[in-house]
Amino acid sequence: AKLIGISTPYAKMGFLWDVFKKNYGREKARILIWKAKTDYMNPVYRLEKIAEEYEEDPISARTEYGAEFRDDISTYLTEVDLDLLITTGVFDRSPNPDKRYFAFVDVSGARKDSFAFSISHTEEDCVVSDFAYEMPAPYDVNKEVAKCSEHLKRYNVFQVTGDKYSGDVYAQKFREHHINYKFAEDDKSELFLEFQRIVNLRRVELLDNNRMKGQFVALDRRAGRHGRDTVEKQPGGTDDLANAVAGATVLAYRKLLAHPSKEELKKKAFQRHGKSTTSGQYHGSWRQILDDAEKDLKGSMIIKREKENETNKKELNGMGQEG
Repeated sequence: AKLIGISTPYAKMGFLWDVFKKNYGREKARILIWKAKTDYMNPVYRLEKIAEEYEEDPISARTEYGAEFRDDISTYLTEVDLDLLITTGVFDRSPNPDKRYFAFVDVSGARKDSFAFSISHTEEDCVVSDFAYEMPAPYDVNKEVAKCSEHLKRYNVFQVTGDKYSGDVYAQKFREHHINYKFAEDDKSELFLEFQRIVNLRRVELLDNNRMKGQFVALDRRAGRHGRDTVEKQPGGTDDLANAVAGATVLAYRKLLAHPSKEELKKKAFQRHGKSTTSGQYHGSWRQILDDAEKDLKGSMIIKREKENETNKKELNGMGQEG
């Protein structure tokens, strides 16, 4: 029996690319590969339409109509990357009154997008993911905001960060539940890039969530304009839960950098000053080394975070008086 597969090429990775690379143009190949442009395979297709697509987006058009694999797309994260950091069998973690938690919500208003949020906290030298939730569309916005607010309060969280594209609509809905909605400073792609660095450093413990894992693996890292890479979901894909987990992780990790543990300070001191080959002790006074290490790790970030904390307290006090 014959097995025939038809597909539009995409990135230079995955099963289709592997088969193409191994068999295309090889006389003794076991698999016959036929590669042709749209106007060749379908002579009645409107050439004007193809020309318009090339003018609007030449990179995508080369793939869609020219049957060319893209050079600007690479793997974002693999299953192996994530499996190293996933705690098998742990689907959520109970609140701990001694911990400070950070929350991020993806409340995109698109009809096909999900409502998702995630909660994380910091340990000595890493971020720990505690809760991850996703409600696929369609959903009742008011019910999901109320449910999210209940979970946030379980973890003693009264501020949630989310994207600014929703405007003040969701901010007002969260305020009704005495939760302050803060606009994220970074866009989704920037959060994904920072999350990737955290994963590469092995500084996060993730929950056992197949939906989250699948969304991360399906993301693509692309070479952007002006030398700045971007991370995007594949056509028809979804990334709402992944965005929420990445956002909560990044928020907690930045707090970890702003308030480093003693072990982190020691590590930074080693990097800056080195150590004696005979005694194994740091050069210079220990107090000076700690001070220098703190400056390296904190910098102006501390001042910025303190100002944000003061602002949050004022906003929460204001909401309390209104209630």
